[in-house]
Amino acid sequence: MPTASLVFLRLIQYLAPLNPSPLLVRREDFLRKKLREWWQKLKSSRIRMRLKKQRLRQKNQLEAYLYNLKGSISDQLEGKLSADEKESLSTSVEDALIWLEDNPAAEKDEYDAKQKEVESIANPILKKAYESVNNPENGGGDGDDDFMGEDLDGVDDGPSVEEVD
Repeated sequence: MPTASLVFLRLIQYLAPLNPSPLLVRREDFLRKKLREWWQKLKSSRIRMRLKKQRLRQKNQLEAYLYNLKGSISDQLEGKLSADEKESLSTSVEDALIWLEDNPAAEKDEYDAKQKEVESIANPILKKAYESVNNPENGGGDGDDDFMGEDLDGVDDGPSVEEVD
């Protein structure tokens, strides 16, 4: 005949799945809590990384725009801009570059706002410069000069060579 302690042990083993010990419950709760915390940290770090990536992309885009504009002023637009327009454009670009150096940790929206600020100054000047180059009434071009290979005047300038695969 089994002893009382053996019967009691069998009874505990039988009832254990139905009524887990408090230590097991606390351990499982602790592990669930830690797993939840770890998952929240992972999600927040992903969000931070995504925001940082967007911020750096916008910063690089602004910097590239400014340097391209600066290069265009001294190369492609040389002689096509008046002194006032060139000074205004150069000042705008230089101010934006200085701001960019002084604010390396600015937010994406700040970089975007700065780019729009520079574009609001540059776009009308550039539009006027490109129109004057392609407009024969203003003394720019002979009417059949096409900008960047595009047929802007609608006149057939003769055969053209296109790359075909």
